[in-house]
Amino acid sequence: MANPRTVKEAVDRIIETMSEKEKKEISRMPVRDLPFLHHSVGRKIRNEFGLITGNKPLTASCASYQSLKCQDMHPDDASQTIIIAVHARLVGESKNKETTK
Repeated sequence: MANPRTVKEAVDRIIETMSEKEKKEISRMPVRDLPFLHHSVGRKIRNEFGLITGNKPLTASCASYQSLKCQDMHPDDASQTIIIAVHARLVGESKNKETTK
């Protein structure tokens, strides 16, 4: 499978592989605790999505997601951006589920 080229593609791929338990755990984490995922989820993102080997389209998308003017981003920062985006999507989904009950 090709590396994701955008934050949205990366988030879609990550969420597809997560169990319901993992989704709940991450959606319930305070944003300030997301950096604790750097050595687990972050490492997996950096390795599997080609951030270490120079996935320039994805790092540019991460920079854009963070409203940065640069077109490149360190792999650690890019993986953290993706973790933040996963969290935001999961929090949004859990809020939507609560309001439709």
